[in-house]
Amino acid sequence: MGKAKVGDRVMAIVGAEEGTETVKIFGSGVRIEDEVPVKGVYMMGIDMNEIGHPNPTILLDTGKKVYGCECWWGSEEVAKKRLEGWETVVVDPDDYRAEAKAQAEKLDAQDRAEVAGEIAQEG
Repeated sequence: MGKAKVGDRVMAIVGAEEGTETVKIFGSGVRIEDEVPVKGVYMMGIDMNEIGHPNPTILLDTGKKVYGCECWWGSEEVAKKRLEGWETVVVDPDDYRAEAKAQAEKLDAQDRAEVAGEIAQEG
């Protein structure tokens, strides 16, 4: 969807439901300066706060923040055009994170450590 700059309006997309024209979104907001995700933001079973790498940050119109590691994001205008005709379902970031945490807890501690090491080396 193109790279949005700090201050640009963006849409944060969680994903589409396979075989449907339904897309889940966190909503729209403004791209702000990169921040280290708050505790409880998971990617591949790892709490991204523990990694400590700044991440693209979006301040949603609801006042909540979401991070690039937990969604696809880009120009709000472009996203709206591409999703024209699709049903959109707004997902609350807190609910999404609670589900991600539950999934992460199922991972073996060794697997989490291995993945965390790989992410840290890439950063």
